[in-house]
Amino acid sequence: MARVKVEKNISYDPERKLYYVTLYRGKVKGKFKKETITFRNKKEARECLKRFEYEKEIEVLAQPNNETVSTWLDYWLEDVQKPQIAETTYLAYKNITKHIKAEIGGISLKKLKSKDIQMYLRIIVDPEGVHKLSANTAIKHLTLMKTAFGMAVKQQELYRNPADAVLPPKYKQPDINFYTPEQVNKLFQVFEKNIILKPAIYLAALLGLRREEICGLRWENVDLEHRILYVIDARTVAGDKIVEKDAKSFHSTRKLFIDDFLYQKLIEIKEEQISRSEMLGDAYTLSGYVEVNEDGNPVNPGYLSSKFHKWICSNDLAPISLHGLRHTVASIANAGGMTQFDISKMLGHSSPSVTGKIYTHMFDEVQTKVVNKVSEMIKENVDVKQGQSL
Repeated sequence: MARVKVEKNISYDPERKLYYVTLYRGKVKGKFKKETITFRNKKEARECLKRFEYEKEIEVLAQPNNETVSTWLDYWLEDVQKPQIAETTYLAYKNITKHIKAEIGGISLKKLKSKDIQMYLRIIVDPEGVHKLSANTAIKHLTLMKTAFGMAVKQQELYRNPADAVLPPKYKQPDINFYTPEQVNKLFQVFEKNIILKPAIYLAALLGLRREEICGLRWENVDLEHRILYVIDARTVAGDKIVEKDAKSFHSTRKLFIDDFLYQKLIEIKEEQISRSEMLGDAYTLSGYVEVNEDGNPVNPGYLSSKFHKWICSNDLAPISLHGLRHTVASIANAGGMTQFDISKMLGHSSPSVTGKIYTHMFDEVQTKVVNKVSEMIKENVDVKQGQSL
C-alpha cells in the first residue's frame, strides 16, 4: 500500500504502521540531498522534523553573507521582476522600495526580523513623520515585502519570510463620490464649451472609462459607423514619465456600444478637431487621439485630472474627481436595475466580485430597498387575503 501524506515532509504507511520524515539537507549539483527517517508514532516524527528545521535555520543564519535588505530588493526588482512586469508596475515597485530602503535598507537580510518590518509600517503612516503615507498604501508596502522576501526563501537566502508574521494596518474603505443623473446633466452643460475636457467628461460619465483609457483612446478605435468603441490602449503617468501601454488587464480590453447621444457628441468633437486642424495648419498635430490639447497633442493624464478639478471648483459644482464619474456610471446603472455582472463587464473589472467589493455600500443600499419592497408586496398580499376572509 502506498504511503499517505500526513503533513508537509511527513507520510504514513498504513500497512507497516510507520511514519516517514523526509529531511532536505540542501542542494548538491543542483539536486536536493534528502534523508528519510522512520518512526512508530506521529509525535516523534514531528519532533524530529521540528528539531531538524531549527538546526537548519541556525546553520543558514550562521553562514556569512553581505546581502542587505537594500541589495536584495534591488536584485529582486531589477533581475527578477523587471523582465516580466509592465513599466508602470516596475516604477510603482521602485517607488515603494525607495521608502523601504530609506528606513530598513541597511539591515542584513539574514538578520531582518518581523519586528523591524512592523516598526517600519508604523513609521511610514506617522502623520508627523517623513513619509506620511496612508494605511492602505502601507498595506501595499507589506505585500511587496512578502513577495520579495518570499523569493529570498525560495532561493535559500532566508529560512523563513519575516514579513509573514507582520500585522498589516487596518484597511480603510475609500470614499466613493458620485453624481445623480441631474448633476450629470448640469455637468454636461458646464463643460460643453471646454474643448479639452469635453471628450473626457462624456467618456467617463457615459461609458465609465478610466482616465488612462480616455487618454489612450484613438479615433481608429472608435467605429462611428457601427456605433462601437474599443478600449484597447492606455496612457498613464508613472513617476515623472508618461507611459503608453495596453489596457489595464485582459478584462479591461473591451468593446462598448455608442448610443445616439454619445454618437452625436463624438461627431461634434471630431468635427471640432478637424476644424481646428484646418485653422492652425502645421501648428496642429494630428496625433490620432480623441483626448487632445488645443494643438492636437495628446493630453497629459495628470494635467487632465488637475484641469477637471479646477473647473469643478470654479463652476460651483459638487466635489467629484474624474474617476468619480466612473463611479457615477456604476451608481446609475445599479439604480436602473443592471446586474452586478453587467456592470462589471462594462467597467472592465476582472470579475463581479471586484465590482461588489468596490461598490459594496452602494449595492447594499439597493438590496435593502429590494428586501423592503418584497416584504411590502408580500404583506399587502397577506392583508388582501385576510380582508377577503373577513
